[in-house]
Amino acid sequence: MAGTTGRRAAPSHEPAPDALRPVRPTRAEWALLALALLLRLWLVAHATWLPVSDTRDYHDLARSLASGQGYVQVYEGERPEYRGLAFHAFRMPGYPAFLVALYSLFGWDPIVGYAANVACDIGTQLLLLALGRRLLGHAGSVAAQALFAIHLVWTPSLMTESLFTLLFTVLVLMLVLGHPTASPRGAAGFGLLLTVALFVRPIAVAVLPVVLGRALRVRPARRGALLAALALAPVVLGLAAWTARNHARLGSVVILTTNLGAHNAPFFGIDRARIVEDSRRQGLNEAAINDTLVAEIGRAVVASPAWAVGLYARRAIALFSLGRPWEVRALLATRTFTASGSRGAHRAYGFLLFQYYLTYPLALAGAVLLARERRPLRGVWAVLGSYVLAHAVVSDGNFRLAAPLYPLLCLFAGHGIAWIGAQRGWWTD
Repeated sequence: MAGTTGRRAAPSHEPAPDALRPVRPTRAEWALLALALLLRLWLVAHATWLPVSDTRDYHDLARSLASGQGYVQVYEGERPEYRGLAFHAFRMPGYPAFLVALYSLFGWDPIVGYAANVACDIGTQLLLLALGRRLLGHAGSVAAQALFAIHLVWTPSLMTESLFTLLFTVLVLMLVLGHPTASPRGAAGFGLLLTVALFVRPIAVAVLPVVLGRALRVRPARRGALLAALALAPVVLGLAAWTARNHARLGSVVILTTNLGAHNAPFFGIDRARIVEDSRRQGLNEAAINDTLVAEIGRAVVASPAWAVGLYARRAIALFSLGRPWEVRALLATRTFTASGSRGAHRAYGFLLFQYYLTYPLALAGAVLLARERRPLRGVWAVLGSYVLAHAVVSDGNFRLAAPLYPLLCLFAGHGIAWIGAQRGWWTD
């Protein structure tokens, strides 16, 4: 045949024409959006804020920023060894800055943050609609949206989950649509959004290897290198500015945060309290304390490498654990719904937590089916794998830490539900 060379054509990195068409919800999808909104508004209306742990820390950091004192918190929390220590970089500043913007517009009330969570959750629901339409059949897409519509775990909390899940899902959708490799503007836009997400939660960096790997496969190679550089540049510039600020205040190179050692020390059998107390008596600041703890963790890994590998594997698996983290058991499920008339919200919240026991097995079944069908998911597999592998390096796992992955798990579970329905003759999709 004329024009046939016998060579396989190079893969196109341009978005497919159908991928650029706007997605319009069906009646069922409008109903699910309404359900998601009404459930969350009802829940937030019966919630109260309890200033403990992460919620208190984010609120305190926002207050410090708004008052002109800078990004600093004098810790008075649950860990006695840290009380009275000034933290300048223990947490990334993205979420406190987000709260400052909200408070300046709507008043200094943590419930404003809860309302923002509602908006973020609805945004994620719309993104899931777009992902489902492009990756699954109609039945699987609607099923995925139904699961997320009743996913209320993180809405009544002053924590990063709702905002970060929205940002993370936008990044996944951009990858699926091929924006980072379609044009210089798309690559730069992706890099800017990734930088914003990184300043909310550092684990956003897990997406970076996926987009760089894609960009470097673009031909000609010069164009691929340009796209990779444009995606990487905002991240490098943002982290450079943050690192310079931290060095000026702490006299140490802190690229992300100073909580890596504090968070991980107990898992390596290290007496964190003793080391922190000894370090503070020597007049060390948070960065030096973190460096000491990280050095102790390094020695533990070198002394028992096989054990460390086993711990890494257990952490990766635990990311999908169904055990409820203490934030849910103590902070949300027990103490958040304490206002008058909130008993129904408390019961509904506890009941809807059981959806995990449905979603996770269905997600596993759906993932197996998708793999067997060799369904092209346009980067979703790579993001999921990169997240799990990166997260196990820096933290233990539970379903709070897997929260950004929940929309992807809903997609897998939706495909599983669609397959079951087709087998039973409920629909033909």
